[in-house]
Amino acid sequence: MILNKLKNILSHSKSNKTLNERHDYLNAEKKSFSQSGEDLIVDYIFNARGIKDISYLDIGANHPLYLNNTYIFYQRGCRGVNIEPNPKMIERFLKIRPFDISIPSGVAPKEGEMIYYELDTPELNTFSKEAALNMSEKGHYIHKETPISVITINGIIEKHFHNKAPNLVFIDAEGMDFELVQSFDFQKYKPEVFCVESVSYELDGSGIKNDKLINHIISQGYLLYADTNINSIFVRKDFWLK
Repeated sequence: MILNKLKNILSHSKSNKTLNERHDYLNAEKKSFSQSGEDLIVDYIFNARGIKDISYLDIGANHPLYLNNTYIFYQRGCRGVNIEPNPKMIERFLKIRPFDISIPSGVAPKEGEMIYYELDTPELNTFSKEAALNMSEKGHYIHKETPISVITINGIIEKHFHNKAPNLVFIDAEGMDFELVQSFDFQKYKPEVFCVESVSYELDGSGIKNDKLINHIISQGYLLYADTNINSIFVRKDFWLK
């Protein structure tokens, strides 16, 4: 009799534990900080491959939290480099994400100095005169033009990642995304995941996909894993298909 009672208690306890685990799983909340959930997609990719300690390079990081692609990883103890030419935003990065490296600079195919066009919507700030004028024609206005030093992607990796590719690269350069992708040394550096803005800006969301950009990354040994319309997420083939 006593033995049967013990068996029932253990069985009930085990059953409750299983139900609780399922309940926790079903009610788990995953908060995205990205514009269209890109951080959760990337998070799934690395989780599927058992990688928890992720290094990242975020070019055009803008804000440390709002519409940010890497904050979800920073919260978990991952670290990386944020590049943002807006000094006010860099001040926020230094305050909110002190363990990252945050650099007040632009990124271009060659080092030097370029004009930084600041628009009424900070997310649209750009080094591309063509893109700035295009935004102006669509109802935005340019309120400031400032000469700012620019560095290269490859130089950033060489200096701040000890010449080893980060696991994850985000590029949001407002009109210069393709030029930056073209300048990336894929022969030397092979990040597992790339996320790049791949659509032209339109107020009504009817932008055109940049097929040249997409095809160039695919030609370097990557597959197009997901697309949120705004951004395309690429995974290195030998990383994902192994």
